[in-house]
Amino acid sequence: MNITGHGKGYAYNMGSEADIAVIFGIILLAVWLEAFLPSIIMLCKRCYLARKMIVIVPIVLFVLLFSISVIIMGWDNFIGYFGTGSNIVK
Repeated sequence: MNITGHGKGYAYNMGSEADIAVIFGIILLAVWLEAFLPSIIMLCKRCYLARKMIVIVPIVLFVLLFSISVIIMGWDNFIGYFGTGSNIVK
């Protein structure tokens, strides 16, 4: 929600606070990628060293878990976090 400029929700206009929310969201995304990318690279490297055919397993598992999460929460709720969908307060 920070990257879209809606750090406190969609109920009201944040005005100039939206710029700060976007910058904060970009910083949080960088921190998340810094935590995620080394672990996925390490898992792919270990799988490659174990057997070259299973190097794709960590990526497939990540995509599968992400898809299951979206299915559990529902598409409307998931896409609502990005400022679109049917459940946005107007």
